[in-house]
Amino acid sequence: MAVRKNSRQKGKRGELDAAHALQRLFSWHARRTQQFKGTTDSSDVEVEETPEAFWEVKRVERLNVSDALSTAAAAAGPKLPILLHRRNNTDWLVTVKLEDLARLASVVSQANPRTE
Repeated sequence: MAVRKNSRQKGKRGELDAAHALQRLFSWHARRTQQFKGTTDSSDVEVEETPEAFWEVKRVERLNVSDALSTAAAAAGPKLPILLHRRNNTDWLVTVKLEDLARLASVVSQANPRTE
């Protein structure tokens, strides 16, 4: 039981850390969805500026990236599945399918309109 609780706590910390990283990097309004929605079809992190993105967060030492991205894609529906992941003492990484790279660029571009 303690192992499961520690795992949940690490997942929670990972989701909060990922949300804060997105806020720092882009000044986006990002939050952990478990505390607001908590449904199985909601992404781990919700970003107001990217409603068409499905943010899946994994904070583990050993990750099967293909499986994690496939799981995110299955839950994402029409949204763009984006996998944010990292190990201890490393930087966050972003994984998307190559075929979704242009869509990711569009999502980020639309979320950060240039002010001139």
